[in-house]
Amino acid sequence: MLKNKNGFSLLELIIVIAIIAVLAAMAQPTGSGRSRGRSRQKACFSNQRVLQGAIEMYNMDNNVMLETALPGGDFGDIETLLIREKYMKDYLEPPEEKCSYGFINITKDGSVFCKYHGTIDSSYESPIIPEYDKSLEKPFSYSYNENKIRIKREREYQKFLDISGQVVKSPPFLIFAVIFIIIFTLMIGGKNKKKDLSE
Repeated sequence: MLKNKNGFSLLELIIVIAIIAVLAAMAQPTGSGRSRGRSRQKACFSNQRVLQGAIEMYNMDNNVMLETALPGGDFGDIETLLIREKYMKDYLEPPEEKCSYGFINITKDGSVFCKYHGTIDSSYESPIIPEYDKSLEKPFSYSYNENKIRIKREREYQKFLDISGQVVKSPPFLIFAVIFIIIFTLMIGGKNKKKDLSE
């Protein structure tokens, strides 16, 4: 039986290398749930700053100023207006599904806020969310939802391309690819050698 055994089969080697590559990828350090939550809060605050800047620019250029927009349809209408008037490049990408933006009395003492993360003055443990009548919130329009879905798909596709590029350039993948090519070349060479001997 030992004489007939010519080493590992290609399938066995590929499985072993794939397991090693997966283990190497899993060994990469990942952040804790708390640190991920904080990074999402920072991303939300960054969105709020972009929105606040766009609103301030719009109010400086127009006689009828933006004052209040409740989370939901009111905010959706304002965001669409700011994009149409070139004060924002595109729709905001909320870091979490729970994020929902709005602003109240922004020309006086108000500021942009998120229903989940609060204003940019909030701490991670205690978000500062202005008081307002939540029954006045209205749903997003159909066109707004369609635009958000389109933008989300485009961003997910771009993210997929970025991640794919990072994976291809990562050391575990490169090692796996080199080993696979070497093994495949040896296997093909071995088959050709056996074929020559048989002839």
